[in-house]
Amino acid sequence: MKHMNRLAIGFLAAAFPALPACSDLSGLLRTLADASAPRSGSPGSPPAQGNTGDGNPASPRPAPQPTASPPAESQIADPEQLLTAWLQALTSGTEDQAAVAVLPFVHKSLKNSSGTALSSDVRQFSFHKAYVDAKFYALPVVVTRIRENQGTTGIGHGDQAERGRIKDYFIGRKDASTGMPAPVPLFFPESGAPPKVSYMGNL
Repeated sequence: MKHMNRLAIGFLAAAFPALPACSDLSGLLRTLADASAPRSGSPGSPPAQGNTGDGNPASPRPAPQPTASPPAESQIADPEQLLTAWLQALTSGTEDQAAVAVLPFVHKSLKNSSGTALSSDVRQFSFHKAYVDAKFYALPVVVTRIRENQGTTGIGHGDQAERGRIKDYFIGRKDASTGMPAPVPLFFPESGAPPKVSYMGNL
């Protein structure tokens, strides 16, 4: 056995001349294992944090996208001016663009919970109808009559609920021969805040 160990030591010493002299086979094997282990920064070691492994710095991680904020609420107090601004928004660009443009002029009960978009039902139905037909109505709006809804004391549910009253403002078409004026309900908050459009599906 000792003869075999000496032969093994002689063979390893010849194969790895850089290893220190050692008379113990197990010690020589440990030394060989230590010499073979990868060092930090060596080709076999993993790249350090912030480095791609080829000497170039790693690309920075993309910054998180900011959360959408609700658009500023309209402070227009005059009903006719509000209706004109709302109708202009309805006819501004594509349907998707108009869905964003009308947000400052409509009541919060028509929006999603964060106020950043119309609710899905409003977007698909009443808004879509208003967008398609808005082109038939005069700009600036022409109010032909006003009808107050005596039975309304509030609208919305939960956090979107608000007390107030509704008045229907009938707005005329560009060409009166193409149809009757359409009622657009405006909600007047009990708090005295500016009015808002509370329904868009009558155009």
